[in-house]
Amino acid sequence: MLVLIVKGVWEMIKYKWAKIGNLYTIFNVPIFGESVLRGVTKDNLEAIVKTYQTDKVLKSYLPRIFLGHNISNEDRRGIGFLDGLYLDKYIYANFIDIPEDAFQELYKGG
Repeated sequence: MLVLIVKGVWEMIKYKWAKIGNLYTIFNVPIFGESVLRGVTKDNLEAIVKTYQTDKVLKSYLPRIFLGHNISNEDRRGIGFLDGLYLDKYIYANFIDIPEDAFQELYKGG
């Protein structure tokens, strides 16, 4: 299992992962939740998942994952894609096509 440190609500949680060829997949990572402070409701979360599902089917589009959530766009490195989004208490996703160096950075809590 991978110990992934996510800043914010989730501090240290264990995630299952698999190496497929030279790339990694990290399964069922919580990526977004309701927030009274930010005005994010369950309806917003449902709309996000529905948009993801529509874009995946109609456009073969998967959202990109970037290292450095708070860094300006030109300095952020794309490291893989989000897939399999679903809504429970949070929106969960699989992080797919993660290269070795990015996986190691996530593993160390980078």
